[in-house]
Amino acid sequence: MFVGLIRLKLLIPSSNSLKDRRQVVASIKGKLRSRFNLSIAEIESSNHWREASFGIAMVNDSRSYLEGELSSALRFIEENYPVEILALEKEII
Repeated sequence: MFVGLIRLKLLIPSSNSLKDRRQVVASIKGKLRSRFNLSIAEIESSNHWREASFGIAMVNDSRSYLEGELSSALRFIEENYPVEILALEKEII
């Protein structure tokens, strides 16, 4: 069994308030959970309304499947949300 982990820090340039930030964060979390069947949580909660950090985890018996799904999840975020990736750590153990 393999565990895929991602630690992700995003910049949300279109966010002008905490409310805007919360909407983007909630949408990302909900869509990734339902579309990719993974676990996601906001970590290192920032009071700055243009930054958000996530921890993402997925378990499977195939390493290549995990690599593909986690890459697809990252691509989904980049293609569907007005965000920039500030930091990314990806690990499969």
